[in-house]
Amino acid sequence: MAGNMTITEKIHHQQKPVTLSLFTGAGGLDIGFHHAGFRIVACVEQEKIFCQTLQLNLGRYLEPDCQIINKDIRILEPHEINVTQVDFIIGGPPCQSFSAIGRRAGGISGILDARGSLFEHYCRLVKHYQPQGFLFENVRGILSANKGKDRANASKFLMITTKVKNQRKNQDFAFDYF
Repeated sequence: MAGNMTITEKIHHQQKPVTLSLFTGAGGLDIGFHHAGFRIVACVEQEKIFCQTLQLNLGRYLEPDCQIINKDIRILEPHEINVTQVDFIIGGPPCQSFSAIGRRAGGISGILDARGSLFEHYCRLVKHYQPQGFLFENVRGILSANKGKDRANASKFLMITTKVKNQRKNQDFAFDYF
C-alpha cells in the first residue's frame, strides 16, 4: 500500500515523497521542498562550486545519503542516479536564453543558445521516471523566445507531461503560464 500512496497521502502519513532535483544550483528550491516534507534523494548540478555547497547541507537540508551528481545533464544517464522510483521531480533549467534581460544583454535567444535546449533533458528524465508530480520553474519568455519560433519546442514539454498524465490516469498536472 505504501508504494501506491499519492504524495498527499505520504505527507499525511508522515512519509516523505522521494524527490529528484535537477539543475539544483545551491539548493534553494530543495530547502523549501525539504521544509515541506519532501525527501531529496539526488541532486544533479553541473557547477562544482554549487555541488560543494550542497555537500555542506547534507544532513541539514538534504538527506545524509543524498547523492550529489556533479555532471552536465546532457550526458547524464538515468542509471547514474541511485534511485529507481521517484515521486516528484523539481528543477529550473537555466533561463538566460529565454529571459528579456538575457536577450537585451546580447545573448542568443531561445533554443539557439546551448542552454535553451536543456529543458529537453528535464523532460527526458520526467518521461523516464514517470513521477506523480513535478515542478518546472522557468520564465515567461520560454514560450515567446526567438520571436515565438521556439514555442513548438517548448510544446514538447507539454506533450511529454500529457503522456505521463495519461499513463498515470488518476494523477493531474497543473500548468501555469503567467
